Amino acid sequence: MTDFDDEIPTLIDSNETVDIPDDKKVPLTILTGYLGAGKSTLISHILTERHGHKIAVIVNEFGDTADIEPLGRAVNVGEDEEYLELENGCLCCSIRDAGVAAIAKMMRRKGKFDYIILETTGLADPSGLAEMFWENELYIPDIYLDGVVCVADAKNVLKIHLTRSSKWNQIHGGVRMNLTRTYRQIACADSIIVNKQDLVDEFTLTDVRDALKTINAGATVHLTSYGKLDLGQVIDLNAFNSVTKNDKAVKSIENITHGCDEAHNHSHLFGIQSIELSLPSLTNVQYADFDMWIRCVLWENTLPSVETVEIGEEMEILRTKGVINRDDGAVYILQGVRDMYEIKQAPNGPSINTKLVFIGKNTNQDLFQKSINNYLKLQ
Repeated sequence: MTDFDDEIPTLIDSNETVDIPDDKKVPLTILTGYLGAGKSTLISHILTERHGHKIAVIVNEFGDTADIEPLGRAVNVGEDEEYLELENGCLCCSIRDAGVAAIAKMMRRKGKFDYIILETTGLADPSGLAEMFWENELYIPDIYLDGVVCVADAKNVLKIHLTRSSKWNQIHGGVRMNLTRTYRQIACADSIIVNKQDLVDEFTLTDVRDALKTINAGATVHLTSYGKLDLGQVIDLNAFNSVTKNDKAVKSIENITHGCDEAHNHSHLFGIQSIELSLPSLTNVQYADFDMWIRCVLWENTLPSVETVEIGEEMEILRTKGVINRDDGAVYILQGVRDMYEIKQAPNGPSINTKLVFIGKNTNQDLFQKSINNYLKLQ
């Protein structure tokens, strides 16, 4: 629980944003993953490759990237901030308080960047960070949240982090928190980097992909070794941006599948999974009712028009994505992180059926579909 859990949730009013051209804004990627997954190796790769981009990478501490320190020029500007300027134009930063104000200060001090990558600690819940940066785009209008990237290692993500038995958890009480963090990191991601693929066989890789897709069907999964990958798998995700027909955010919704029966079996084990709802085009009245329905789901953790006894354990939604068609031809894009959501009209309506995706804990697809059908009077 955070200090903000009891505060009134915020609905973003897109009409109040500061008018800065998109090409003048700097995209920020949140890089998450449990300890030992390979975040530091990936960061070292980004900071040393000749990719032609000026990237500011904010790390937890320089000790995690000791192998790149001889390659750069260290600049110490105080007890709370250290900078390492790399030959390829990138900047490695260690900022004790990597919040909105600190990053804005870094940009004023060090100038314009092409991209910013913010590394979280291994136990961090990225949904809180994503919510913070998304909500504060009004106050730092030259930065926008580009997406969340999670690093997992192929060798241990199933064996250690996702499949410990309940008996093992009872013996090692503190580990349950770590497992929950791992679920959340995967569930909140827009791109999942499966590192250390060279250490496992193809059967294990298939199991890993099925498991990750069950938890988060909307994320793209990329395989790598030693953190070496195409930079486009980490930046330019456009996961929270205004959406056009060709944007990655729409494609991630359009391409969602639940995979094979094996992936379905994982969902009962994990507790966190993706569910997908299909809807017809909505009338203006139904569209207004939909906004009320989504508020009940995200703000109150309830399913309206469904008996409470049917819902069972309390649900928790971590990510929400969707495309909503109206019968007048208008198309809207839904994006959400925890209890904060945004609905924007797509400038060019994508040719995709109405689809809603919820990623969270204790979600029941049949009950969700029943609730929205009843509330919008679809049947």
